[in-house]
Amino acid sequence: MDSHKLKVFLYVYKHRSFSAASEKLLISQPTVSEHIKALERFLGVKLFDRIGKKVIPTEPGHRLSKYAEKITNLIEDAKIAVAAGRNTIEGEISIGGSTIPGSYILPDIIARFNKTYADVQINLIVADTEKIIGMLSNSSLCIGIVGAATHNKSIEFIPYKKDVLVLAGKRGALAKKIISPEELKKLPFILREKGSGTRMFFESELKRINMNINDFNCVSVMGSTDAVKNGVKSGIGFGVISEMAVKDEIKSGILQKIKVKGLNMEREFYIAIKKGLTPSNACQKFLEFIGISYTNL
Repeated sequence: MDSHKLKVFLYVYKHRSFSAASEKLLISQPTVSEHIKALERFLGVKLFDRIGKKVIPTEPGHRLSKYAEKITNLIEDAKIAVAAGRNTIEGEISIGGSTIPGSYILPDIIARFNKTYADVQINLIVADTEKIIGMLSNSSLCIGIVGAATHNKSIEFIPYKKDVLVLAGKRGALAKKIISPEELKKLPFILREKGSGTRMFFESELKRINMNINDFNCVSVMGSTDAVKNGVKSGIGFGVISEMAVKDEIKSGILQKIKVKGLNMEREFYIAIKKGLTPSNACQKFLEFIGISYTNL
């Protein structure tokens, strides 16, 4: 039911005149008549009796007036509420981070953001890259920061920040500081689970130098960076880990960093956003806070 036609109906009802409604609404009298006829056709009833110059509401017309008043008032209230909320930065948003961004980058950003926008509650979901992308795809999250750009066509990936992966081992586990790819294959290796951005990047880099993860001496697959780090510290094997996660252990000498000839271990973190989804005010402000302009997406 057209709200404009209801408004015309109310003016005719209140003034008992098509011409008065026309003057008040600044539209032609034939237009007023056509709106009323359209409402009558839609409802299947007669709303007014036209007797000479008099316009008399029918019983259905009287009944409609009560609802038309409520509907038009509700629409006006909705317009006011929507307009008032255009610049309001409040509410709840859910942001996803793959293991490294979720553990080492986003908490600090959220803390700084909340100092400025205290009325925004941020729910941080930390999972592997594949799960975060899946949650973005079904609109469970408004933003994600992940360690790999997948081939999901519904997601926009924007380069955000560099990260360096390192091959880490327990101190003294390997005498050499630089090894060849062939030597790497022989080491007892701890892998991240499938779906991890770290594993995706490492596998793509191995593929570039014609190596395959299946050729490795894999002793364990673990579901988080901390698990791999603790496995390496316990002497289970070697693992590829973000330098952010092990910088303190390397600095203190608990772990050692080993360079692999020919491997480029620098990767990109990406801001991931679902294409076509209009972010809330709070979500747009968070994007701006981390240097991403929504208008440029």
